[in-house]
Amino acid sequence: MFKKKKTKIFVIMLFSLFFAGSVTTALDSSQSNINKSQFELNKTKMLTSFNNDTMGWEQVVDGGFGNRNNVFTWSMKAYHDYIYVGTRNIADGCEIYRSSSGDSGTWEKVIETGLDPNNRSEGARNMIIFHDLLWVVTDCFDYGTQVWVTDGEDDDSDGIINWKKANLNGFGEGDAVQSSRSVHIYKGKLYVGARSDLSPRIYRYDGPTDFENLSPENWTLVNQELIDSENHNPKIILPGMMVNFTASDGVNYLYVGIYQEPVPLFEEIFLNFSLRAIWDFVTYPLWKSELWRYDGASWEEVTSDGFGKRNVAAISAYILNNTLYFGTSSILGGEIWKTEDGENWTQIVNRGFGRILTQWSWRMHVYENRLIVGTFNPLIGCQIWASTNDHPESQDDFIQINVNGMDETGLSFPIFLKQDGVRTFETFKGHLYAGTACFMDFLRPIKGPGVEVWRLEHLPE
Repeated sequence: MFKKKKTKIFVIMLFSLFFAGSVTTALDSSQSNINKSQFELNKTKMLTSFNNDTMGWEQVVDGGFGNRNNVFTWSMKAYHDYIYVGTRNIADGCEIYRSSSGDSGTWEKVIETGLDPNNRSEGARNMIIFHDLLWVVTDCFDYGTQVWVTDGEDDDSDGIINWKKANLNGFGEGDAVQSSRSVHIYKGKLYVGARSDLSPRIYRYDGPTDFENLSPENWTLVNQELIDSENHNPKIILPGMMVNFTASDGVNYLYVGIYQEPVPLFEEIFLNFSLRAIWDFVTYPLWKSELWRYDGASWEEVTSDGFGKRNVAAISAYILNNTLYFGTSSILGGEIWKTEDGENWTQIVNRGFGRILTQWSWRMHVYENRLIVGTFNPLIGCQIWASTNDHPESQDDFIQINVNGMDETGLSFPIFLKQDGVRTFETFKGHLYAGTACFMDFLRPIKGPGVEVWRLEHLPE
């Protein structure tokens, strides 16, 4: 089992290098000049706003909460006067920590590693509050994705709070459904977006919502129409972040981006060697994501061509002032698109905010009524961008609000880069919290630094 997991992680890292190479070769000299000009403009904005080494950020977690195998802060949520953080940890199993203040040195682990020693999950991928309970969806390679629920109480005072499992492994399909990336509330019901080897899966929970009577069997697959549609590319199998938004026709829809990950493509090469499988893997950076919406009864496609660009993933989403924003991944850098009517889309950020290899607009958040975007960059490190107003219209309406990689170690020698992605955000007791990812750990001659959590009291003007 462990070798299988390590192979998957290695494949992800290998693909990242391939993906980075695709980006570099795709950039022409004119675009490089544009990127350089944009960099200088944003650098000036940053220096105007801050004059210290961390640009106002305070580090509250270092070294992966004491376990450097924690390589992603995959989820974060404020619940019952605590802030919770869930990690990805392939070696030991996922971990979840909480703090009542968010201060350094106050974080306590509140689960058995992996949540269930007999069905260990590798990642606590997302969190949501539903019916006054904290729900967590996981990745589990060997047993299938899981949903866990807590009321936040520690009845036996052993430091491990109460947890109950709220689904069957892989929603009844075991390891055929290994990963759940998104969880959302729509029309009073809880929805989970999961990946199988054959199709994207979106499930709705139809069971009791009180903690003592959860029903693990009571989930309904709601997107068979999408799966069967002639407009759906059967190679696109992973639902990204979900969000509900009222379109110009007055209907409140559930929007979801559908895309593919490289791991299943490489596994096909490894297990069933074929020229077609190799071709799919090599051409993956040219694939285009899909965007769909659901009215509670039927599905319709919003766009199938990656917003008309080479966007392989529509991965993050958020709403600010009645405007829906989607963040993407592209071979030329992550983009941000917005719509005010749910149908017509405008691009407001292109080519990774003008930074080479800023490939993913990984997570969005709203803080102080401004749009916050966390990115992934394997060369110079993670970046956090904030809009300068509550209705950004173009790339000029964003400034970078952190130091690259949180400490700029990647600028001198990328192999020792500390934090290359910002994977999650949350607002807690007036502060903006950001959780990082150490995606490129495999390049280091020794174990990587582990994830970090940082907080900011106010955004720059």
